[in-house]
Amino acid sequence: MSSSDIFTAIKNIVSAINSSSISLAKNFSNNTALGISQVTLIKSGATRLISFSVLQAGSDVGLIFDAVSIDVVNGFNVLSAIANGSTVTITFSGGYTFPVGSTIYVKDTGTGLDGAYPVSASASGTVTATTTAMGTSNTGKVGSGSIITTIPNALGVVNVNWPVTLGIVILPGTDQIISVSWQ
Repeated sequence: MSSSDIFTAIKNIVSAINSSSISLAKNFSNNTALGISQVTLIKSGATRLISFSVLQAGSDVGLIFDAVSIDVVNGFNVLSAIANGSTVTITFSGGYTFPVGSTIYVKDTGTGLDGAYPVSASASGTVTATTTAMGTSNTGKVGSGSIITTIPNALGVVNVNWPVTLGIVILPGTDQIISVSWQ
């Protein structure tokens, strides 16, 4: 075998590896959102959260949710909440219907109603959930979303590699700036 044959064989091997790498990269290419500093829906629907980078640490931690929208994560304004010791019925702004079986969180009511509760029924602008709490409120927020992970208030890269069903919503902590990668 001549040196020309050897070089041709090496060239063919390198071309094949390069072609395979390009094909693989197309199948597993990542999408990136850079410089996120406020609540952001970066991807709707099923996907995979690959990693995130904390570019500016901020003063507290942030959160990454598997959720359908920013509004659902931020929470809707509570117009009335009445808990009788077995259920809480909440009327809220926004007209959203929470999926039965999902978990809602109630916050900032100024009563013992703050917490996380499983949804037993929901219609546009109202939700009923199971609770042992008692009380009433005309203030606060009701929201939902599965927390995938916290965003630490320290610089660095965090590999997640987590499947997402509804969408990726980023809620950075105070003064945090992050970048996110997903497939």
